[in-house]
Amino acid sequence: GYLGGTAFTKGAKWGSNISLRLGLFFPANNNNNNTKKTGSGISKFFKRTRFGLDLVCGFSGSKKYQGYKEYETRNYMRALAGFHGLYVFNEHWATGLGLRAGVSNYTYIQGDTYNKFDEKKTDIALNLFWRTEYTYKEVAKNLKPFAGLDLGVSDADFMLVPQIGIKFKEKYRLGIAPAWGSRMWYDAEKSGLNYQIHLGIDF
Repeated sequence: GYLGGTAFTKGAKWGSNISLRLGLFFPANNNNNNTKKTGSGISKFFKRTRFGLDLVCGFSGSKKYQGYKEYETRNYMRALAGFHGLYVFNEHWATGLGLRAGVSNYTYIQGDTYNKFDEKKTDIALNLFWRTEYTYKEVAKNLKPFAGLDLGVSDADFMLVPQIGIKFKEKYRLGIAPAWGSRMWYDAEKSGLNYQIHLGIDF
């Protein structure tokens, strides 16, 4: 296959790569002779794993820091697309690993007595997280509430994202989350809060 990409930096060039995919198919048990084939346990594991895609949009308010110089961020927005795989223990509990990638946009202000200027910045945002999720019983036709917790690392160093929402037909999901990070804003040593909306689909 082909893989291409570029950086969100002025003057960045497009990079081209050849991609190779390697895989192994694991056969299920043979019911005709009750012989357990190699890899059947792994096959069962993946049959109980629910994969999904989600889209995240988040925003933060302004925040100011005092020190040798004054720093401030305004209009902080981020948009990410993600992939996750959750192992389903039963109809309520599931847990697994996920990865998101996207961009963060904000206005960065650095100033002191003699100088002050605004600079619009765009950064690459990456989130690697472990999710634990609880799905409640059906409260209306095809509707089930759920709650989850993402713990992970990202461009914000540490990430804690509790989420609540609703599932439709066990496939589509809508959730809201206050995402807390230990360095949510650029060049800031304090924690920050990012309010997020999650849209997703499970397979």
